[in-house]
Amino acid sequence: MVDESSPGELPEELKDLVLTEVMTEKEAHDWVQLKSRVENCKKCSLHHMCTHKVFGEGFPKAPFFFVGESPGEKEDVSGRPFVGKSGRLLRKCMYEAGYRKGDVFFSNVLKCRPPKNRKPSKEEVGKCFLHLWWQMEIIKPKVIVAVGSTALDAFSPKPKKALGSYRGDKISAYGYKLVPVWHPSYVLKTHQSLRVTELVKDLGKAFALVYPDGRPETDN
Repeated sequence: MVDESSPGELPEELKDLVLTEVMTEKEAHDWVQLKSRVENCKKCSLHHMCTHKVFGEGFPKAPFFFVGESPGEKEDVSGRPFVGKSGRLLRKCMYEAGYRKGDVFFSNVLKCRPPKNRKPSKEEVGKCFLHLWWQMEIIKPKVIVAVGSTALDAFSPKPKKALGSYRGDKISAYGYKLVPVWHPSYVLKTHQSLRVTELVKDLGKAFALVYPDGRPETDN
C-alpha cells in the first residue's frame, strides 16, 4: 500500500515498534499512509460535515480490534473514538472483563460523524469500509469485537438478524474471529443492569479466545 520510493519519516512511537520488531517497517509506513488517506478522504458527503475524521486509537498491533458504528458528537469534536458516555461504559466493562489499555485498538465502521448521529447508510459503509479493512490487515488482531449491529452487519456474512441472536458468539469474518457485543449506547438507553452484565460477559468471551486460561503471569 505504501509508496516505497518515498516512505517519509516515521513518528517516534512507530519507530520504537519497528526497532522492537513489533511492527515491520512496511507496516509502520502503511499505517502512516493510511492515516493520511483517512484524513484526506472525500469518498462521500460526510467529509465536509464532520469536524474531525476519527481514525482510531490504541495499540496498532493490539490482539483485540474493537469496531463501533461511527463517531458521535464528542468523538467528532475530539477526533478520538469512544470518548463519550457510552465509551466510558465500554471501557469500564472491558476492564471488568480483564482487558488492559494496550490490548485494544478502537475504531469505527465510519471515520466521519453522520449528521445528528443518524445510522450510516449502506453506501457510506461501503465507501468507508476499505479504511477499516486496511486497519485490520495492518493490526492483524486475534479477535475483532463488533460493537453494535452496524459493525456486525459490516463484517458478518451471516443472514441479518437482530444482534441479540449473535451477541457473544464466535463468528468467522474474512478469516478473522469476530465476537458481536451490545453497543454501550444501547445499554445506556435500556437502563437495564442485565444489559451491562451481558456486555461484560460477552467481552469476557472475546477475551477468552486469546487468553482461555486467563492472562499469563508474565503479562501482569
